Amino acid sequence: MKYWVEVDGELFEIQSDVPVEVNRLTDGVFTVHIAGRLWVVSLEEGQDGMILEDGRRQYHIRIQRAVGSRETFQKQHSHADIRSPIPGLVVEVLVEEGQRVEKGQSLVIIEAMKMRNHIKSPIDGVVRDLKVSGGKAVGMREFLMRIES
Repeated sequence: MKYWVEVDGELFEIQSDVPVEVNRLTDGVFTVHIAGRLWVVSLEEGQDGMILEDGRRQYHIRIQRAVGSRETFQKQHSHADIRSPIPGLVVEVLVEEGQRVEKGQSLVIIEAMKMRNHIKSPIDGVVRDLKVSGGKAVGMREFLMRIES
């Protein structure tokens, strides 16, 4: 079967006949067996897809059965909601409402446990619905802004 899989704004076309075994451990935590490899992941529903964490990184993913072209998929999914991956204090907001940003550009700096984390844009686009300001405490997965392509 063929699928479109978008990971952090990058689109992949996947054709796979490899068996995948997924087992639920608890709410939102799963084991995934693919071709003899095992992962333990947490998966949470987000406004614009799913948030997958593997203990090292957080990924924003969208999966759709490939019934159209790459362009059709991209038109249907032309924005990314930016959420805080950690609870912390917003040290600096590096963008403004309406500003054009590029994929990989730092949007916000959040400090947690004396470490500064740059939250980057997963896509090229324009900043919309900016909900965060410097000095504000944010919670895990709190909505910060939307990037529209």
